Amino acid sequence: MPVLRNPRHEKFSQLVASGIKPTEAYVSLSYSKAGAPQSTPNAHRILRQTKFLAAFAACGRILSASRAAQVHRSSHYVWMRNDPTYPARFKAARQWAGTMLQDEAVERAVHGMRRPTLYKGRAVRINGRVLYESVYSNRLLIHLLEVLMPEKYGR
Repeated sequence: MPVLRNPRHEKFSQLVASGIKPTEAYVSLSYSKAGAPQSTPNAHRILRQTKFLAAFAACGRILSASRAAQVHRSSHYVWMRNDPTYPARFKAARQWAGTMLQDEAVERAVHGMRRPTLYKGRAVRINGRVLYESVYSNRLLIHLLEVLMPEKYGR
């Protein structure tokens, strides 16, 4: 799900976030080298924001995203207050993270999680291989039903 409306801007942000220099990313998108952006504080801020938003979309936690993007966590709050474009981009990243978490919740509720079978605190082994059991979350399943089908399962 793109965060920026312009596909070229989105691709540019992705290339820069992946570690490509802004000038090289600019030229690779068929812009002329003469018009390539120079390294400016604004470009550096956008690069930091893009890295943070990509990390946040993957994990859904501000502290983890700030560590992954190597920015201070307070930077996010400063950007929310002072950058007019940042809140909309953060909202899109939060939606992406929410979708990822919803998918994980459905996976755990429906398919369960594999956990090793324990006996006296140790994993049970059969022929040298660890024995696993699937553990399902009934509470999570009920909550998902309440949210996705409120007319039938809502309170």
